[in-house]
Amino acid sequence: MRSGVILYVLYMAVFICLTVGEAGAGNIWIDGMGTSSTSGTWDSGIRSDTETSIYPPYVKRWEKYEWRGEGKNVVPAYNFALIYDGYVYFGEGNHKPDYESWAEPGYVWAWDVATGVTKTGYPLGPLDSGIMSLGGGIVIAQDKLYALTNHYVWAWDIGVENPQVINGYPVYITETAGGNARPNNGLIIYNNKLLFATSTGATVNAYVYALDAASGGEAWKKDLGIINAGLVTAWNGRVYVAGRTDGKIYCWDAETGADCTNFPVDVIGNIRAMPI
Repeated sequence: MRSGVILYVLYMAVFICLTVGEAGAGNIWIDGMGTSSTSGTWDSGIRSDTETSIYPPYVKRWEKYEWRGEGKNVVPAYNFALIYDGYVYFGEGNHKPDYESWAEPGYVWAWDVATGVTKTGYPLGPLDSGIMSLGGGIVIAQDKLYALTNHYVWAWDIGVENPQVINGYPVYITETAGGNARPNNGLIIYNNKLLFATSTGATVNAYVYALDAASGGEAWKKDLGIINAGLVTAWNGRVYVAGRTDGKIYCWDAETGADCTNFPVDVIGNIRAMPI
């Protein structure tokens, strides 16, 4: 099956204890924030144990091949992997809360599922900044790979041996140019449109973008005001997003961007979940 499928690797969804050797030797647990059992802080603890018993097997191979070097994070925060046409794709980004880290370069990696060998032409990058990856920072459809960074949406044709940047990309995200605004979450593809939301600090408005996947052109865009926007989802011709700090659920027509009847819906409290 050639459709991209999000691989929710075990340690990305929940905290999993992974026993390696004696307890005193340093048992490993890794969570979505990249923390470990040694100190519980970012970028610390065991990262590249070549004798690890972590599964699925290709995770073990990535560590065995030391793909990011000794002592580096195996999984930067909130990142997820995609399996597509026999390869595992991984968007590297930090997603750390401190603004200074957003300029750190991002990469897209790819490995052969059967062997763990790096795919020809990878990693892609360095990109302008880390992959914004909560909920998935990369998507693949019809041999096209898309990635969302702090200031750009990137796209490559991966149906050729060496990935080629698609004409019209990268697309600059004007609303993240200043202040502490950024795409707080990943992007999705729906009906040939790339959909994502920018988040905000206290002075910059949040936006929902709908880009034409083929050209990168703007199909429509919505100004949500000064709120913290959540994950975007789409279903039955409509696009939904939760305003995490204003207690509303928004809805638009996926093709035109027109407001859905009876939306936004007021919900009591801070909405942390994606509407599904």
